Amino acid sequence: MVESVYIINENITSKTVGNEAILLNFDSGEYFSLNETGVQIWDLLKKGHNLSSIIDILGKSHDKKSEDLNKDVVFLVKELTEKNLIRRAG
Repeated sequence: MVESVYIINENITSKTVGNEAILLNFDSGEYFSLNETGVQIWDLLKKGHNLSSIIDILGKSHDKKSEDLNKDVVFLVKELTEKNLIRRAG
């Protein structure tokens, strides 16, 4: 899973305000919010980084252990996928 690239679904729009982001799924009408780390992950997903790259980039700026950061990134990506905000490329 960590080598996978994810893309933002076409029906999603996002707005970053300060250290948070609001995501809107136009199909369901649901809003979602992301904290500062979630915003960093979202931005890296939008740029086409795979999960391994995202974990490496975040690891350079966070004090978390690698395995904890890995779990957090995978958890958020799984949640975003389940909410139909992103999907695996290819």
